[in-house]
Amino acid sequence: FSGDTYAFRNKSGGATAGMYKSTTTGWDEVDLGTALNFDGTTTNGEFVVGSIITGAGGAVGTVAAVSYYGLWELGGKGSVVLTDISGTFVDDENLLSPTLAFDAGTTEIKIDDVITGVTSGITATVKQVNVASGAWDDDDAAGYLSITGNTGTWTDGEKIQVSSADRADVNGASQPSARTLATADGTQYAQTLDPGGKYEFVTYNFSGKTTGISMYGVNTVDKGFSYDGTTFIKISTGMDTDTPEHIIAHKNHLFLSFPGGSIQHSSIRQPLQWSPVTGAAEIALGEEVSGFSTELKEVMSIFTRNDTYMLYGSSAADWNLTRFHQGSGAIPYTMQKMDQTFFLDDRGITSIFTVQYYGDFQTSVASSQIDPYIQKKKSSAILSLRVRGKNQYRLFFNDKTG
Repeated sequence: FSGDTYAFRNKSGGATAGMYKSTTTGWDEVDLGTALNFDGTTTNGEFVVGSIITGAGGAVGTVAAVSYYGLWELGGKGSVVLTDISGTFVDDENLLSPTLAFDAGTTEIKIDDVITGVTSGITATVKQVNVASGAWDDDDAAGYLSITGNTGTWTDGEKIQVSSADRADVNGASQPSARTLATADGTQYAQTLDPGGKYEFVTYNFSGKTTGISMYGVNTVDKGFSYDGTTFIKISTGMDTDTPEHIIAHKNHLFLSFPGGSIQHSSIRQPLQWSPVTGAAEIALGEEVSGFSTELKEVMSIFTRNDTYMLYGSSAADWNLTRFHQGSGAIPYTMQKMDQTFFLDDRGITSIFTVQYYGDFQTSVASSQIDPYIQKKKSSAILSLRVRGKNQYRLFFNDKTG
């Protein structure tokens, strides 16, 4: 990831697992950071990266990452990773962070808008918008802006502009001011990984910025996670048993599969946010998922042990799941995307390729010349990988052969 090699393995004693980075002096363990769970979110704004959180008891920390599920205004739950911590956050205390109150909103203020106060000249970048009452279309939207890069104190009643156009008014003096955004659900803790499991990873840039690529992973025994090279955070999806098995990024959504045939995906462009209001959803297959891949024409392939599906569309508003191949699926952990998607099924090593006629895709068996060997070994397949430099697809079996 980003030119570095990482490994995950159980620590001595086997109570937890660790993340390690290869260096010139050996393998260095990566500090997974300190997190704090929260619930009881309010309409006063959201935690955003770079903002300061203060506990009612006086503890202070800077937000490095946040993941949650549900609608924040109605009571989301999740976790926040904190740096530069002073003091100790404790269970059930209110968590405060500065937000900018607005009213008389006439034109929608959006995430990443740079806002300017007409009177004060103060500027900031908007990271979340919470409308507590009214509506933009009715010219009376009121609520709170979670901001970063704020340069001073805003003037009560001054116009908030975006690109020199009025959008709303500042509501109150001494803005931004500290407000309760959530309640601590337990005390702060050092993040760890549960031992064992089987890992899958994907790297993807959800931000559209050159510096926005992150690593996302699952391991079958713990929550999914994200790592951007600096900050590690577990992903809160709201599943009762939050131990995803397979992962893929597609159409600006992060997809995870769970035992029992449930596929969940994140909000649009928000891989750490799982709220139906902002685009998160579930696709229920009713069969255990073997894995994912992507095909040409911006289609995602979904494999079970006995069937293959294609997912068309761009979001929960227009997903169209179709069965591509009934009676033929893939053995878990054998999917690899090369120029085509290769996988192992009952017919042998198989590929999906694009065709020009109706149907879009077709399969082809690639291992006919070694079929007796593959048929003998297929039930013991445990892992696959691609070797890009040699354009090779490799399979590994539980008897330490490949």
